[in-house]
Amino acid sequence: PGATTFTLQAHERAQNGPYERGDRQADVDLSTSILALRLVHTLRIGETTVAGGFALPWVETESSSRGGAGQHARGLSDLRLGVTAWLINRPASAHYLTLGG
Repeated sequence: PGATTFTLQAHERAQNGPYERGDRQADVDLSTSILALRLVHTLRIGETTVAGGFALPWVETESSSRGGAGQHARGLSDLRLGVTAWLINRPASAHYLTLGG
């Protein structure tokens, strides 16, 4: 409790496709890069531990087809907000109950 955690997560994926049931539907290549900045702050309210935070993703996609022009898009995605409260938090006996949203 009373701690703040910052993380930066990265994901990159390249694929050929699209495919449906194993058959290639179009001659298109797609690459996606995602960076997400995440902050979580934990605190005590009475006897309850509460963790609130947000995640803000940045996404870049690029598609290309053989013989055609590709498309490129990038920008911030939807801000995600959340909070979790540990109603039961007994690490010694491994009993936990959380309520989140």
